[in-house]
Amino acid sequence: MQCFNPQLAYLVVGRFSRPFIQWIWFIGLKTQYYVGLQLSIHMPDLIKLTIKSEANSGEPAQKIISHFIKACLNLDCSVLEPMIDEDQYFEELDKYRFLASLKQQFDWAIARGASNITMRKGKCEMCVIGHITYEFYGSKAKPEFAYIINTNKKGIRDIFLCNESSGYLTD
Repeated sequence: MQCFNPQLAYLVVGRFSRPFIQWIWFIGLKTQYYVGLQLSIHMPDLIKLTIKSEANSGEPAQKIISHFIKACLNLDCSVLEPMIDEDQYFEELDKYRFLASLKQQFDWAIARGASNITMRKGKCEMCVIGHITYEFYGSKAKPEFAYIINTNKKGIRDIFLCNESSGYLTD
């Protein structure tokens, strides 16, 4: 058994998005761990989840992307919910956990006074350097949140939060 601190657990799960307290879901253990506790897990117990290939390409992929952007602009997860199949995973989260994490971002933005969300494209400056990001702005000069929609020729590979998009670096 190996011990990890929360920062290392973040690297494994890929989930810290804001300084407020969040839950880390370890798929496979079916257990929630509170951020800040020492974590002991078996590496084989972590399951890397992916999107089914037939559900992430072609027209379904384009619908997911357009509805994802619309959901972010409206701060409304219900726009995206019908577009995602039960067996699709983003950010290594099943449909409902992904939607819950997205709602958490929206709630965070609303709590900070965000309204009239606009989108600009940026670039990731850390994990996937140079990858296009979708930055969503409220009334502030910095984005409220930013996401990477990782695609290839076959379609969507993943949608995940970007904490170091180029818009965060502006003063």
